[in-house]
Amino acid sequence: MLSHKFLLLALTVYYTTVSGFIPSTARTTLLGSALKGAESEVSFGELDGSDVRVGIIRTRWNEEHVTNLVDGARKALKECNVEEENIFETEVPGSFELPLAAKF
Repeated sequence: MLSHKFLLLALTVYYTTVSGFIPSTARTTLLGSALKGAESEVSFGELDGSDVRVGIIRTRWNEEHVTNLVDGARKALKECNVEEENIFETEVPGSFELPLAAKF
């Protein structure tokens, strides 16, 4: 999960970069609504994934970060009651191969 400080920094950089293309009245609304969303939390209620099959395609490129992402996805799936045998994981060399792997 992204921290609020990182999200605020990313929004500030985005706002600064594109502010020359946005009318001044829209700038305040854009940044204000984006920050408001960053401060709130979305709740989906109780999710039941006991009958769901999920495929995870990972890359061998940047192993440390990809492993952290996959571990987080697996943790979230377990919280949604997805059974371990219903999580299929495969690996490809890099991001270029992801679309092709998703077809199969």
